[in-house]
Amino acid sequence: MARTLLPLLLAWQLLRRDAFLGPRARGRGAEAESRFRVVRRVRERRGSAGRPARDKPGRSLDGYTHPKVITKKIMEAPSASEVLGVVRQERNNPKLDFIALSAAWARMAKMQASISAEVLSDPFLPDLIRLTRDGAGRAGVEAERNARAVANTYWAAAKLDKRMHSLVANLQSSLTQAAKQTANHMDEQEVANVIWAAAKLSEARDDSLLAVLPTLVVRAKEVSSDMNAQAVANMIWAAAKLSEAGDDSVLAMLPTLVVRSKEVSSDMNAQAVANMIWAAAKLSEAGDDSVLAMLPTLVVRSKEVSSDMNAQEVANVIWAAAKLSEARDDSLLAVLPTLVVRAKEVSSDMNAQAVANMIWAAAKLSEAGDDSVLAMLPTLVVRSKEVSSDMNAQEVANVIWAAAKLSEARDDSLLAVLPTLVVRAKEVSSDMNAQAVANMIWAAAKLSEAGDDSVLAMLPTLVVRSKEVSSDMNAQEVANVIWAAAKLSEAGDDSLLAVLPTLVLRAKEVRSYMNAQGVASIRWALKRLEGDASIADVLAPLQRVVR
Repeated sequence: MARTLLPLLLAWQLLRRDAFLGPRARGRGAEAESRFRVVRRVRERRGSAGRPARDKPGRSLDGYTHPKVITKKIMEAPSASEVLGVVRQERNNPKLDFIALSAAWARMAKMQASISAEVLSDPFLPDLIRLTRDGAGRAGVEAERNARAVANTYWAAAKLDKRMHSLVANLQSSLTQAAKQTANHMDEQEVANVIWAAAKLSEARDDSLLAVLPTLVVRAKEVSSDMNAQAVANMIWAAAKLSEAGDDSVLAMLPTLVVRSKEVSSDMNAQAVANMIWAAAKLSEAGDDSVLAMLPTLVVRSKEVSSDMNAQEVANVIWAAAKLSEARDDSLLAVLPTLVVRAKEVSSDMNAQAVANMIWAAAKLSEAGDDSVLAMLPTLVVRSKEVSSDMNAQEVANVIWAAAKLSEARDDSLLAVLPTLVVRAKEVSSDMNAQAVANMIWAAAKLSEAGDDSVLAMLPTLVVRSKEVSSDMNAQEVANVIWAAAKLSEAGDDSLLAVLPTLVLRAKEVRSYMNAQGVASIRWALKRLEGDASIADVLAPLQRVVR
């Protein structure tokens, strides 16, 4: 009974209160209850931590995807096509920032195998270029925040293969400006990556970054003590590559980098070791021996990491051993047996450049008395046939020169590949520089002397090309071609006599640089040719050159 009456009593009390308080109080009660509902809804929307709520995960209240979410999607995209898809979807999003766009380029650079013909013809690519260019143009506004994005975009531009070069070229002007504006905020890895990219792009005949190098070098000095092994190796490699291309901006950094490289050498992986050794040889060839002090340490480390070296790295270190040995530095000879073992394991992956470098090194080292690499020749002959169609002019000339050099030492291993190489030599003859032409002509004469006339079919082409490049020939090259002309004429082939007038003019210009061997070669040639009345007017001035 009590349970039944209790609700009725409560209802009666409420009716009495409303009657006593009147309509205004009742309105205030309703208003308070309404305010309570609004507050409760706001609390529910803000959540327990009081943060603003989002309508959907990854979206702001304005409905746009957050830039961090865009970047995350890009970095998780499994292909270049899907990277473009993410950016395409957000192209009208005002929150799409330069950091996300740089991530798109870096992600595509890491997945180049997925850059198909469809990707290259994607109509959105020009939009991606435009968006990136605009983003780079604003990078200086938040320089500290965008420094990494600039470095990543440059790294990607250098890493992407030649199919993308024409597209990436459209970014360079705005990227260069962005690099100037953000350089002082780059950390050690970022500045090393941009300097590496400058060298890589210069290798591809893109010098857009060279103007920024002085600024980058200043920053690199400030952060060099924090550089890890990979950053140091990349910097030294870049210094050598840029110097080879005629830019010495980074050379001033070498003493600092060598000190740091000694501190981090135990962390160097196979790639870093190979790059350092290659750079040491290349810089030494150009007259800078700064990195040679690292060789003993690098030899020890190369033995430890040789089993991780890829085909290009092995070939580069063996090339460096030959180059340094040529300069009477035998530091690397101790590691050759280990490297040859690795070279055999990765020979099937060697590209045209690696094969040519290995063969050239085998001949050079053998000439200096070290036959460690000769055991590789049968394998290299097989591989050279497979990749000969990819060899450039210098590589073809180097292998033909090596064939002649080894044949001179009674090693005919390379003769089997000569017909294939001559075909390729004809295809690339218009790209041959003075050194390549001189080496080819010398090899033709040497091989013919040994009974192999494979290269003689190239002589008419080489005569034409030698006239075009004779003004670039050094003293040794001039002497070698004159010697070859006489040697072949002695054997009944007068093909090269037509180029003698041009060579005599060049001989006069380089006489002061001619060593005893060069002078002796020309004198020998004069003696063999002196009975030829058709060239008497040419021989007289040549005799005065070597008198």
